[in-house]
Amino acid sequence: MSIDTRNLIGAEHGCFIALAGSFRSGLEFVEAAYHQNIRVFILSEPPSIQHEDAVYLIVNDPIKALQTLASVHRSRVDFPILAIAGKNGKTTVKEWLYELIKSSYHVVRSPKSYNSQIGVPLSLLELSSEATVGIFELAFSSPHELEI
Repeated sequence: MSIDTRNLIGAEHGCFIALAGSFRSGLEFVEAAYHQNIRVFILSEPPSIQHEDAVYLIVNDPIKALQTLASVHRSRVDFPILAIAGKNGKTTVKEWLYELIKSSYHVVRSPKSYNSQIGVPLSLLELSSEATVGIFELAFSSPHELEI
């Protein structure tokens, strides 16, 4: 899953999610993602150019779709997940915990400070069956934000 055409990895098996931004819409980058071998797209409206070899999933809310995919993916793994939330120090605590347990566990953790409505699901989608524990940080930007 990718929300940014500047860092597509494994594009031939990937999915581009076009999110609405403050200044630009992800819909502007659908064609660029296609030219980087993405063939699955999650969008809020059909793109202006549609290719026959691509799949366009049109949803009301691409962020909600990303969160739902992450929730389903999370439900398929059977190991502990530790969520770190708070006002300050989330990334530091996460990294300290990782350093303490990495020799005993196969740890999946959120990269950098991926702790937003978008970062958390992108991080959860990194969970694999080889892992034995997950450590993720969460940030709250509004009341009831993390309720499903």
